Amino acid sequence: YLEGIEVVGATRQGIWLHNRGPFEVVDIVVRIIGGKRDTSFHLGNGIEINRGSSGGIVRDSLFEDIFDSAISPQVYDPSAYLLQGATVKNNVMRRCGMGGVEVSSQTADNAITSVQVTHNYAEDIGMNNWSGDRGGTAYWSANNGGTGSCITGTFFGYNRAKRCKRGYLSGNSYGRNQCVGNFFEECERAFYTSKSIAASKEQRDVIVGNIVKNCDVGHYQAGSQAQYT
Repeated sequence: YLEGIEVVGATRQGIWLHNRGPFEVVDIVVRIIGGKRDTSFHLGNGIEINRGSSGGIVRDSLFEDIFDSAISPQVYDPSAYLLQGATVKNNVMRRCGMGGVEVSSQTADNAITSVQVTHNYAEDIGMNNWSGDRGGTAYWSANNGGTGSCITGTFFGYNRAKRCKRGYLSGNSYGRNQCVGNFFEECERAFYTSKSIAASKEQRDVIVGNIVKNCDVGHYQAGSQAQYT
């Protein structure tokens, strides 16, 4: 349980929750994080939640000037892990290079389930920030591990994004996720969806009831599989 602390100037992760749960992170401030070079690339998240972490919550906190993503539930180890049951709500995220909330699987044989991302505010993600554009998406869910990995049961609801490179990105989740009731304003692309993995109708993502205002592109579809309801 972490409450009321401030983390400033860490060169890799601000807070690293490694195979933890249940946990609660409440009313913290995380600023100026990341940029460390690790082998061939630079990195750094505000809070990284990984491996078999479960049942955690990050809420009512402030993240500013983060090299990669403000809050990132992700799996990337070569061994099989299940990350499940994380909740991210009522946070403010500004000037992050890669993402506000990044839900991602980077390697095969891993899974992420039942992540709830609600009532957050993201601003200047991928734009007008100190680390440049590193993907620049306010809220995203992406499976880069192929068919042996999946992200399913993720709910992105009632969030806001302003002046971001992208509002919401979904890529190759190989599962069923929802993007509902969000508000995207002055983003280059409100929605960016990319599917190259075939899936059944029951595995199609749901995008419904969102509002797009003054964005350059409402919905950009890439990949060969248009699997959305």
